This record gives sequence, C-alpha cells and structure tokens, in this order.
Amino acid sequence: MQVFDDTRCELGEGAFWHPERQSFLWFDILGRRLYERGPDGRTEWEMPELTSAMGWIGGGLVLLSGESGLALFDLDRGTREPLAAIAAEDAALRSNDGRADPWGGFWHSTMGKRAEPGAGGIWRWHKGELRHLFRNLTIPNAICMHEEDFGISWKHTDFRTEEVEVRRSRRLVISMICTVGNYEYG
Repeated sequence: MQVFDDTRCELGEGAFWHPERQSFLWFDILGRRLYERGPDGRTEWEMPELTSAMGWIGGGLVLLSGESGLALFDLDRGTREPLAAIAAEDAALRSNDGRADPWGGFWHSTMGKRAEPGAGGIWRWHKGELRHLFRNLTIPNAICMHEEDFGISWKHTDFRTEEVEVRRSRRLVISMICTVGNYEYG
C-alpha cells in the first residue's frame, strides 16, 4: 500500500474526484484549506471561512458549501464568488456535508460548530433557489442518492412480431446519516 498524499489535516473532509482534471480534492475544514492532488502534484487554496463540501459545475468551476453559504470557486484562477447565504447571521453554524443530485441540484447540510443538538439542517440549491428541507438535526452526514428497482411498471408482448418490451419502475432514494447524542441514525 502507498500513501496517496501525506498532508495532515485538523479535520479532513469533503473528498471529491474531479473527472476532467483527473484529480482528488478535499478540505481541511478547521485549517480553512482546500487541497487538490492531481497529475501535476498538489495545490492548495486558503479558504476565508470553514468550508466542507463541493459540487462540480463544469471545467474548473465548483460550488462550495461554507459557513456563510454557497459560493462559486474557480480552481484555475483561485477566485471565490458568493452565491447564496445560508444562516449567515448565525455564527454558531458551519457547513458539514454535500452532494450534487442528478437534476443539477446541490444538497448540503449545516451543523453547530460545537455539535449542538438540533442546530443543523439539510438544504438544497436548485435553479437559483435555496430551500431549507430538514431542520433540527444535530450532525447530518453522508447525504447519498441512488436509484432502486421498484418492480415492473408494465410488460407488453406484440403477438404479431413476438417482441417483448418490459418497463421497470425506478425510484430515487435520498438518504443520510444523522448523529443524535451517542447514536447514528440512517
């Protein structure tokens, strides 16, 4: 086994693979850094606030989730542009986790900086609108999305050609893990 990168992080999170750059990115949340390790070595950027998750928009442009809200970040230029405030007036909160969905939305969570019970929530940014979907969570983590087979919707056999067509029913499952006290709930 070989160490991929020996960078020490105070709180390393937000692992992200960038398909075009063929690079791996991650945050040191408490160290306020974003790291990238790719074919040309390691790059790092200082973040102006606690930042923990990202979603890829295209090229070198990514969406960041930080303690004051969402921001556009250009990996090529190192520039950051605020996009939407998330509980910016509450200095006790920070961003925690995030994932892009299949429709171009970005789901992300907040939590108390000291993991205060019920301080966190889950938000979704989609088509310029920010919605607070779930409230009163403590440490919302591992936002995951996948499709599930939900059985057969219908089946048709053309008796003239004996061709058979089957349509399966699929459903999108969105799940997360939340810490409450000493327990993890999924």
